[in-house]
Amino acid sequence: MPSGFRERACERCGKMFGKRMPADQRFCSNVCASRARPHPRRPNRQRVPRDYALLHRLYLVEGKGGPTIARMFGVAPITVRRVLAELGIERRSIGQSNRTMASRVTRAETTQRQQRLSLHEREVLSILEAHGYHPIALYALGAYNVDIAFPEHYLGFEITNGGWHRTSRKREQDIAKCNRLTAQGWTIIDLNHQRMSSADAATQIMSTLQELPIT
Repeated sequence: MPSGFRERACERCGKMFGKRMPADQRFCSNVCASRARPHPRRPNRQRVPRDYALLHRLYLVEGKGGPTIARMFGVAPITVRRVLAELGIERRSIGQSNRTMASRVTRAETTQRQQRLSLHEREVLSILEAHGYHPIALYALGAYNVDIAFPEHYLGFEITNGGWHRTSRKREQDIAKCNRLTAQGWTIIDLNHQRMSSADAATQIMSTLQELPIT
């Protein structure tokens, strides 16, 4: 062997190889070095349950999209599509997607009619009405409901109170909702109940509306 070389065995494959100094060369190639290096476990299809009833309900009944289901299980959307195909769950047609969106719109309109408000929301609305403001509570805007809305000014306020809004899934939904409404030209302001009382929330709303001709 030429001068300056030292023969040794690769720590991964066992192949004998000769390398120039330094003498701490452990692997015969970059491939072996890469494969021997520990890698973090990547999301894979094993993290998506092979539960036909569950995925059928999420995808076809509730109308959740592949990206939404992927975020629920921490995998890539293509992984969800492959698992759906493996289970024989057909992809939604355009007509099915339209019907799903129509059902969401109907549900939002029903929520506005029922006016099931939290205690914090009722208190904020009472204070606003006492000061001469008349917003629409749980205003239906497409498939979404805005907690306190002034539709004529494309202005809405979301009251994120309670532990329901602190879960990672709900936070993602709130962000997606805000982004969608913002893309439609609305201004959405978050009022976190954990950081302010009902009076403080109402004061912030009125402060925001000071320059608007709302009566």
